[in-house]
Amino acid sequence: MRTTLIIALLMSQTCAGNATQWEEDGHVLGNWYLWFGTSELDDSPAVLAENEDESSGYGLVVRCNENVPAVSYYFVDDGEQVSGNMIEVAIRFDKGVPEQMEWFPTANGIAAVIDEDAAWSFITSMNAVDELYIRAFDNNIGTRDARFQMIGFREVAYQVQKACSENDLGG
Repeated sequence: MRTTLIIALLMSQTCAGNATQWEEDGHVLGNWYLWFGTSELDDSPAVLAENEDESSGYGLVVRCNENVPAVSYYFVDDGEQVSGNMIEVAIRFDKGVPEQMEWFPTANGIAAVIDEDAAWSFITSMNAVDELYIRAFDNNIGTRDARFQMIGFREVAYQVQKACSENDLGG
């Protein structure tokens, strides 16, 4: 599943106009799998980290590419695509109160992506979290739930911040 997820992710980045050369083999960091790369557009460093929920096979992806941080929730194994302009997402950090958000669907309809302006704030809010629960809802795909163990995320956030260091990320 991990290979399918990452191939789909990299394809969706290329389709969106972000041509990046990624290293072939990633690095394990706690519950995260981490890749480093370089943007072909501006030679800026890129980092992509993926955490997979073992029970659902869905993935949480955090990345920096061309100095832009991003957070995505992937559910590519369903074979279905989201249908709306926005996806309803509920987030629960550890045992806290769930937060309701709206995320955008990716161009290929296989994931929900947080608004670009809110991505770094969301990444920093995950720094002190042991577990992240996500529920996404769209009329076409229904409900998609996943639980992510966040072991190793502080280092992931550091690598994303380092790759995006040309932006003021406030961290």
